Amino acid sequence: MLRPALLAAAVCSVALAAQAAVPYAETAEGRARVVTGAGVVGLPATPGLAVGAVVGSAERWIAAGTVADGGFALFAGDAATAHRLPAPPL
Repeated sequence: MLRPALLAAAVCSVALAAQAAVPYAETAEGRARVVTGAGVVGLPATPGLAVGAVVGSAERWIAAGTVADGGFALFAGDAATAHRLPAPPL
């Protein structure tokens, strides 16, 4: 039987590992990038990009945001690359 402290440490470790795999966007040095459990992927240069959401996993994700002219920007990527998707029709 596991001792309570050991069990708590194991649960905490699993929770942190799961959280690290959830991708999120950040801006660094004036460029947007997606951070995943597998690394950091820079998004293609897009004027005025503000990423509002990233969904997926470390292996595959989609990011959505707005650009300076008021339009939308969509990106798809994986642990190593990212590319811009065509904007959806309004």
